[in-house]
Amino acid sequence: MSSPETITVVLDPECGDGIFEFAQRGPVWVTHSHANRAAVEKYWQTKRGEANAVTIWSWAEMDGSEESWLGILEELERHHGEFAGPGIAAIEVVGADLTADAQAALRECGYEPAEILPNGFRAIRMLPSAAPAA
Repeated sequence: MSSPETITVVLDPECGDGIFEFAQRGPVWVTHSHANRAAVEKYWQTKRGEANAVTIWSWAEMDGSEESWLGILEELERHHGEFAGPGIAAIEVVGADLTADAQAALRECGYEPAEILPNGFRAIRMLPSAAPAA
């Protein structure tokens, strides 16, 4: 069985070829924009063998609400969660701030914000707490 993965979520519409770097570390989900679409298509044309998947979101933008964040997290779980793949160890978000709405959605889905990055943040999957001893 494979180890849980780190998924990169690119919300920066100008990320472009930076997507190649993220794809070296694990699967990438990318917001739709002209620059990102061009980079993803180039990646798809050049990827070989066991290269990590890069997916473009089916919707163009998110409004940053807790509901939008929950939608993103549910989509990631559907495609990479423990019932669909190796599971998710962490999520790195590029192009968004760690807002109160983002924190609430992450925590609701079992993630804890762990690190602020130069253009985003990283959240890690929290292990279920052990049951109290009887």
